[in-house]
Amino acid sequence: MTAPIVLLTSCIDPGQMPNVARRDVPTRLRDYASAIDHWSSSGLSSSFVFCDNSGHPLESLADIARSRGVEKDWEFLSFAGNGATPRGKGLGEIEIIRHALGQSRRITRDSLVIKVTGRLRLGNAAAFCSRL
Repeated sequence: MTAPIVLLTSCIDPGQMPNVARRDVPTRLRDYASAIDHWSSSGLSSSFVFCDNSGHPLESLADIARSRGVEKDWEFLSFAGNGATPRGKGLGEIEIIRHALGQSRRITRDSLVIKVTGRLRLGNAAAFCSRL
């Protein structure tokens, strides 16, 4: 079996989405950058797809993968799909996943995909994925 693909979901700019505690865009961008740096040096032999629904430019995040020499392991997708809705953040998360599944060059019908909230870092990711 091929290595799993880690799908990191993102909303760098939450706009007017209600009930967002960490709203500051530069702070959120730093959170995502830190997570990409972590995943890039995790030792995990996987592909990574980072998908953002706020339409925010992702060049600075792609630069992190390049600086680590692992840009070939990453795909960065961004689209404008973060409209404030009474249905809440969950719908936005579903739309990110839907977009990634439909637009990614890495994710195929046969892929094992592990979805992780993009600002999170998992210290035991390599051990976890080796058991799948």
